Amino acid sequence: MKEHVMNLLLKRYAIFFFLTLLFIFNAKSQLLLHPWSVIDGGGGTEKGSGFLITASAGQMTLSSGSAGDFNLDGGFIPGESFFSGTTSILSVQANQNWNMVSVPLIVNDFSKLNLFPSASSNAFEYSNGYIQRDTLSNGKGYWLKFPEKTNVEMTGASLTSSSIPVAQGWNMVGAISYPVASTDVVAFPPLEILSSFFGYSGTLGYFEADTLTPGNAYWVKVSEAGELLMQVGNLSFRSSAQKKLNAK
Repeated sequence: MKEHVMNLLLKRYAIFFFLTLLFIFNAKSQLLLHPWSVIDGGGGTEKGSGFLITASAGQMTLSSGSAGDFNLDGGFIPGESFFSGTTSILSVQANQNWNMVSVPLIVNDFSKLNLFPSASSNAFEYSNGYIQRDTLSNGKGYWLKFPEKTNVEMTGASLTSSSIPVAQGWNMVGAISYPVASTDVVAFPPLEILSSFFGYSGTLGYFEADTLTPGNAYWVKVSEAGELLMQVGNLSFRSSAQKKLNAK
């Protein structure tokens, strides 16, 4: 009996020690690939051998997983973004006249004048109509007009993963710091993606985009208010709801 209790305690301490090391590692580096999910207060719990965890640090997951007798319920932090912690420089190409742009890096100054100093118009965000924005943000798309074709350089921390809030109907969303296949964008259930992603080019007009590239923005239609997850590469876990959605 004592040996059984001792083994159980050792197992629990080992799990606790592992999570502590993982949290410290994640807090310092914010690397993309983590073996644990992050769960908000109402998103679920993680249970194993009578050991209850209500939060952990690491990569967002959408479905449950298991390791031995340790089960993980799916969950995510709404609006959470993950970045590499390294400084990057990206060049965003803008055509003459109107462009759909976004901010693909975490920068020190999100003002439109700092990010797009050569633009000849205000920045307009769509939310049941167009709204002028002097301060921009990650994950959103904006209309901006330029007097000529130009390359805009941005410096900041690379954005490797982001859950982007969307409203029912059409939304103009931004991209992260790396190209993401449109088929890899995940809608948190019960939200469903109802359309393709559409980019804009002054010469081509609207076009169906199979890849979402840094600095650009895209139109997409969704079934209801919720969040879309963009992440570098394929997700470690794919939800069954998303698999059903992709099969439609």
